Amino acid sequence: MVNELVSAEDLQFSVDFETSKITIANEDKLLKIANLYASRYADIVVSPETEKDVKKIRAEMKKVVKATDDKRKEIKREYNKPLAEFEQKVKAINTVINNVIDPIDKGLKELEESEREKRRDEVQEEVNEIALSCGISAEIVEIQSSWLNKSKSKLQRTKEIAFAVEQIFKEKDQINKDSETIKQFAATLNIDPDGWIEQIEYGSLVPDVMNKMTESVKRKQEAEELEKENQRKREESEKAIEALKVKTVNDTKVNVETGEIIPERPSIEQVTFTLQGTRDEINNIAKYISMSSIEVVDSSERVPVRSDQ
Repeated sequence: MVNELVSAEDLQFSVDFETSKITIANEDKLLKIANLYASRYADIVVSPETEKDVKKIRAEMKKVVKATDDKRKEIKREYNKPLAEFEQKVKAINTVINNVIDPIDKGLKELEESEREKRRDEVQEEVNEIALSCGISAEIVEIQSSWLNKSKSKLQRTKEIAFAVEQIFKEKDQINKDSETIKQFAATLNIDPDGWIEQIEYGSLVPDVMNKMTESVKRKQEAEELEKENQRKREESEKAIEALKVKTVNDTKVNVETGEIIPERPSIEQVTFTLQGTRDEINNIAKYISMSSIEVVDSSERVPVRSDQ
């Protein structure tokens, strides 16, 4: 247990560091010799005749490069040793401190999350209250992440929530008005409005939907007219085919395919009666007529007649 109070200042430290100097003995002389050595073979021509000599020269030059580079690597390793040892010592010190920082970071993160959830509950209560006052469901109000920030003041947060709810209310109100417009327009076209209202709810504009409705009705009418025209042509074609099957022989129509005589269709006549009788008698006549092929064109209500007795 630490008996004395310590502070971050107690951990301040200095480092004894001397900048190392690396020198090459006879550097100028070596560079001059290297230049002379390189210039000696700078203009050498590679050919089948010189191939063997060229390969030997290349091997010698690579040997020189390897020797100088090996020396560089050796010096670098020795130069880096004190730095590596220093870094290990600093890391060991930081590990001790970080072992304390890590649980503090974790605790602060948990605390921030707890406070954020608390603010979320407060925000949800505000949303519920403001949404209720506007007559809309709080479930359709999306909570913005900025409303949960600790730096956001309660007043500013309330203003932003109220603005968001108001925008949703206006959008919903406009959708209701647009839906009613589409419903009335659908009534003039004598079509079901539900599918078209759904397009409004998904964000389509009223003029666009009305144009689609008009085009839909137009296409349907054109399809119906086309079907009627096709039906008329089919009927005319069938009549023409049937007419080709019929031949008149001595004022008698005969089916040329089957040889059957086609009876003349009797003319239809119409007559009007006013009947008077008992209920049973009238019912019997009505029953007879319904069982026959006679078509009842019109009828009147039964009117009681005073008896002469």
